[in-house]
Amino acid sequence: MSIIKKGNNVKILTGKDKNKNGEIIEIDRKNYRAKVKGINMIKKTYQNDKRKKRWDCIKREFC
Repeated sequence: MSIIKKGNNVKILTGKDKNKNGEIIEIDRKNYRAKVKGINMIKKTYQNDKRKKRWDCIKREFC
């Protein structure tokens, strides 16, 4: 059994990002999860300026 460490390259085996490769950027050992760079991205919208009613979007990893 190999130890998973931050910075290792991994291949995703299941889910919507199947067969993609990425680098581990964060590990949550309590919940048995690893955050991988560029995998499981979500789009989050937020209001930048309330007076102008302007909305912006950011993309980030969801874990």
